[in-house]
Amino acid sequence: MGYARDCDLAFSCGFEIGGCILKVGDLVTIKPHVQPPALYGIGLIIEIQEAVPTYGGLRTKARVKWSKLPDKKPMFVGTQSLEVVSEGR
Repeated sequence: MGYARDCDLAFSCGFEIGGCILKVGDLVTIKPHVQPPALYGIGLIIEIQEAVPTYGGLRTKARVKWSKLPDKKPMFVGTQSLEVVSEGR
């Protein structure tokens, strides 16, 4: 736990498939075709869950705490819906 590899995320990071590693502590934003980024702001990844069963098969999800949501409650988002803004240490 703590690291995730995702083929769709690799494209948004600019690396070859499987070359992008999403980790706890990274700052992310939501992709514009999923939701307007202005509504969510910048998010901090606080947890990674791999192989989460969904209607489309197994997916990797990240629990993200968004800066602009009113309740500041962390929510799970599919990693394919995120773009990395800044990598954590």
